[in-house]
Amino acid sequence: MRYFYKRPETYQLSNSEIYVCDHPVYNFCTLYKRDEKGLTVIQQRYDPITKHTWWGAVDPWLSEDIYSNEHLKKEKWETVFDRKDI
Repeated sequence: MRYFYKRPETYQLSNSEIYVCDHPVYNFCTLYKRDEKGLTVIQQRYDPITKHTWWGAVDPWLSEDIYSNEHLKKEKWETVFDRKDI
């Protein structure tokens, strides 16, 4: 899922939804729910013209692959927003 993921011609939407929140770093994320628990996932975006980066919801064609993969390994260079003050 990291680096570059080519958009497929067809894709299936998973059990995820776009969630609007008031997080200090991002305003939209992808929310996955299982029973009473949830996990939010964000994707970093980059605009090469303005050289601006931002965080937002995951592309819809990535949602199913993320949802169906239970143990995605986190690389040490990846950013984690996990119960920390920002």
